[in-house]
Amino acid sequence: MTVSGRFLDEIVAVDANVDKLKSDNWSHAIFQGQKYSQSGSTDYPTSATERLISNAKEHKITPILFPEHPQKGDPTEAKLVYDIHLSISKKQPSCIAPVGFVWNRVLEIMPSINLHSADGNNASYAGNVLTAMTFYQIITSELTDTMPFIPAIDLTQQEQALFAQVVTEVLELYPACGAK
Repeated sequence: MTVSGRFLDEIVAVDANVDKLKSDNWSHAIFQGQKYSQSGSTDYPTSATERLISNAKEHKITPILFPEHPQKGDPTEAKLVYDIHLSISKKQPSCIAPVGFVWNRVLEIMPSINLHSADGNNASYAGNVLTAMTFYQIITSELTDTMPFIPAIDLTQQEQALFAQVVTEVLELYPACGAK
């Protein structure tokens, strides 16, 4: 689901949202909100996402798919959601942010870090920072593990360094642009 609370297939249905890609000077567009079944019992169409990717590329915008982080306590969801986006990228080439794999790796190393908000679904402040660092490296091609400590970010120097190292490590395993 997107920040507006709608899925990508609903956004495509409203031409004004797709026209926004034409009217603004975008270098990258991040697409989040592909419907998927957590149980795997339903296959949702990906055609709307594919159309958005195509539209972005027509306007020389680099499309980045945003498979969401897994819900708290369900690390297997990262692969499920990533694989759906990988199948979309095979039909309509695009970058894929391995956000779920980044989250899983951080939680393996630092299980006490709170990446989820109280509902267990949405990101906490730390989760948002981790996700932002992932997109930073994808968009800029600058390795996050070379970033200096940023005191304005409300995370310790150790947490920021760990996040940066994990982002770089995971993006080495799952390159966002030119994904496996």
